[in-house]
Amino acid sequence: MRHSKTDIRTAYHEAGHCIISLLLNVPVVSVGIEKKTSRNGYPYIQKKGWIHHGRGVTARLENCILILLAGPTAEGMCPCGIGRAGDFYLSSREDMTQVYATVDEVGFTGAARGRYMRQCRRRVERGLKYHWPEVTALAKALLVRKRLTGKQALKIIEEAGIG
Repeated sequence: MRHSKTDIRTAYHEAGHCIISLLLNVPVVSVGIEKKTSRNGYPYIQKKGWIHHGRGVTARLENCILILLAGPTAEGMCPCGIGRAGDFYLSSREDMTQVYATVDEVGFTGAARGRYMRQCRRRVERGLKYHWPEVTALAKALLVRKRLTGKQALKIIEEAGIG
């Protein structure tokens, strides 16, 4: 089956979020690249990536930043020859807006903010590179199934060999 570039980007993006979440011990309930929803009483499929963490789960601010950065970073590392348009794609820009708001909440400004962001991006890139087989396996599963429970995602990650 042939997948659109948008679907591939979204699958890697969400796989990145999921892998980093699990590495930081933040439980994932579900992850997907399509969502069934309704508008004006009519059901339709919304092509947008999403991830749900456990109910009542609170993560440290730094973990939130790392999880948010993981999507755009994985998308940029996607081996499908898509590359980046500008700095980040539209979906990634939403994540980056949240990242900057969270970094501002931490209290970094100016040059310190830039150094902190580079440090966080390096941590995320190292984690994703080390666990790239899991990212790829999860992205491929998302392209096929469109939605996974946290247990299904964890099983796919474990089967990829390093999980």
